[in-house]
Amino acid sequence: MRVFLIDAENVNIEFFIKSREFKKSDKFYIVVYNSLKFSIDVLKFLQDREFFVYEFKNPSENYADKIIFTILGYIMNDPKFSHFYIVSNDHIFVNLGFTERLFGKKVENIKFSNSTSLVATKSSFEPKKAEPNIDEIYKNNIEDIEILRQSYPKNDEFHNALVKLFGMDIGKNLYKISKNTTKDKNEIFYQKNRAKIDEILKQNNNLKDTHNALVKEFGEVGKELYNYLKNSKVFLKS
Repeated sequence: MRVFLIDAENVNIEFFIKSREFKKSDKFYIVVYNSLKFSIDVLKFLQDREFFVYEFKNPSENYADKIIFTILGYIMNDPKFSHFYIVSNDHIFVNLGFTERLFGKKVENIKFSNSTSLVATKSSFEPKKAEPNIDEIYKNNIEDIEILRQSYPKNDEFHNALVKLFGMDIGKNLYKISKNTTKDKNEIFYQKNRAKIDEILKQNNNLKDTHNALVKEFGEVGKELYNYLKNSKVFLKS
């Protein structure tokens, strides 16, 4: 049985689970700061697998690393586990040869390279596919990004929220893109949700009803979407 110990403090768990094939028998230990939220994709992935989440509320230097080492020492004595992987970018996990001397078992470190592609250290566990580029990440996650923008109106808070959700490198780049893409992001959002939006436009007879229907369907994003549609070529009934 394979066991994955994931440092969700510095590795984007959603990108990790989408990047390679997993077995139903794989077991996951996830160490995470308690303010981090899991996406629906992550929850769907985990619901059919055995997993444990270890959270901490007062972060300090190497806090997650200490938890991972504690878990590792405990589970390496379990004979049913045969393959061990630590998923983390922290340098401390690069040299894990001591586990062979102490337990007679190997532990491999899987880490993100620049937070966009996965590299296994001394491992044959190769990535299934390359990670999408930053523009694709932005387009595929625009709804979540806009929710963060509305939840954190201050630029520094918005920046930190993106970094926490997507990792340092990707979060910083998403912040740069989203700062000056109001028109573009609304166009992308419209195109991705065009069938539902067009149906709302058909069902409502005036601007006020249209505005309220968009807000009801899309929340705070609906307000900005309404202004975009009103000023674009998309027809709104007066």
